[in-house]
Amino acid sequence: MPEMMNPTYFYENYIEAAKHAAGDGPLLLLWGLSLVYILLFVPRARRAAIAILVVAFFVSNPLTGGLALYVVETSQPYSRFVWLFFPELLTVVAACHLTFSRRSAWLRTVMGIACLALLVASGERLISREFFLEPENEYQISEEALLVGDYLLEKQAKENKNGHVFAVRKAERSVHTRAVVADALCYDIRQARSGVHLMYGRHGIKVKNRIESRLIASSDEEATVAYFDRLRREHVTAIVLQAEEALQPVMEHYGWIPEAEVAGYTVYVPEDVGPGDADE
Repeated sequence: MPEMMNPTYFYENYIEAAKHAAGDGPLLLLWGLSLVYILLFVPRARRAAIAILVVAFFVSNPLTGGLALYVVETSQPYSRFVWLFFPELLTVVAACHLTFSRRSAWLRTVMGIACLALLVASGERLISREFFLEPENEYQISEEALLVGDYLLEKQAKENKNGHVFAVRKAERSVHTRAVVADALCYDIRQARSGVHLMYGRHGIKVKNRIESRLIASSDEEATVAYFDRLRREHVTAIVLQAEEALQPVMEHYGWIPEAEVAGYTVYVPEDVGPGDADE
């Protein structure tokens, strides 16, 4: 049985996915109450509520939900399944019906204010200084991404000076090295340092998820080795992850050793290449 279908492991990831989709507030609790209210008092929306309830059943149990989690591998992409519950939409529908079904104007006003206050309190504030800060550079992206991007460009230039390596890549229609980087860097590097060839697509995302979620330390040894072997075949010569001491021995176990520390990130390279070998 896949680890994702283990009830304890599944619900740990499911709770993280629910929080990622609906925040840490009581929105999911309001969703549950709204679903019950719609089933009991809103006949026009009852069929839709039943359909959502069926989806919630399949998403929220280790048997079928575990299979979906096995495919996407981590809780963050799994949170998109929680979106299918439509927690905000159902809560608003129930609140509107509860408000406008009152006959008295003053009662509608009081009920509307109460529902609005409850919805606001259950949400998260997005407009804050954390989201609107003065940019550190002309690209308006993180300084860390620029420093890591510059390092990878320099590394790539040195590797491509190696005539043998360049010839092999050209023969295989891939004249560039590639890198797998942490999600926090991926889009900024793509925007400001487009010369860095990153590994994109479903496979690249799955590799990053496996590494960053520590799934590479699980019992799925054979599959993990296959992932890293594929990286080597596709000329990935750098994996950039947040600098963490606990991760280094795991990466070394799979043949990737630290080459440099750049702006709080560790650049790992294949063990048989080693730091400095690309300069030869």
